Amino acid sequence: MGNIDIYYFSGTGNTLYIVNKLKEHIPEIRMIPVASLLNVDGWIYSESKTIGFCFPNHAGHLPIPMKMLIKKLHLEGDEYLFALCNSAFSKSFAPEDIDKILRKKSCRLSAHFNLIMPDNHAIVTKDYRIPCKEEFKRCEDQVQAKLDHIKEIIINRDTYNEKDARPAPFPLWIDKVLRPLIFYLVEKHPSSVLKGAFYADSKCNGCTICKKVCPADRIAIIDGRPVFDCKKTCFGCYACLNFCPVESLQGGSKWYNGRSYTTDNGRYPHPYASANDIAKQKMAWGNHK
Repeated sequence: MGNIDIYYFSGTGNTLYIVNKLKEHIPEIRMIPVASLLNVDGWIYSESKTIGFCFPNHAGHLPIPMKMLIKKLHLEGDEYLFALCNSAFSKSFAPEDIDKILRKKSCRLSAHFNLIMPDNHAIVTKDYRIPCKEEFKRCEDQVQAKLDHIKEIIINRDTYNEKDARPAPFPLWIDKVLRPLIFYLVEKHPSSVLKGAFYADSKCNGCTICKKVCPADRIAIIDGRPVFDCKKTCFGCYACLNFCPVESLQGGSKWYNGRSYTTDNGRYPHPYASANDIAKQKMAWGNHK
């Protein structure tokens, strides 16, 4: 069997954990971080005919950077394509999002899988609680239990469409009207929704970790403090908030985040992922060791 290319996007480590564990089962996997490819001019070519996409569920849908990657990916039409989506509790419409892009390339997903991981986006919501060790253990056990099954399907290039019976994250009108509008504005006209969406409070010590982990490169350090470029698209990964060692980065009470409670809540970086692990995703592909 030849190489299997998995393009992955991880904000706080959930997806990175999954791909690393899958690689333990399938050593032929090449882990390719999406953040390292988004500034590539022209098409992105894969050397494999077995290609995977691994990513978190963002508000029930495909994350913006993964959408950007799949649009740039050159496909011949005979590839075996699969997706691994992770989320905490809500239904994912990401397979439909991917197939919508792939149809324009005369392709479609052959298999997709859903994995449960702790929620990192909920830090902006009221009464957020950091996952305890028992919750991490349940998620890890669930991932490990599914990996042999996933491995066999991928190796055999079988068709497999895992049903997702979980509830949708939002009412239908939000999912069909408001969410696409916000995603469109964030991607195409970011300055219209991102001004004031994030800020650093007085606890900031100027460590620059937020700048290092931001996959969108929209944070500059000016006079020792982070400044967010609202003209650049935010990928919604919350890496800056979750990896801030002093919990200084906050979500502004703007309609991009909704009412934000980050000043009252803790933070969630995955226990097996460091800020350096996340920052390395931006390195040019080929320099990852």
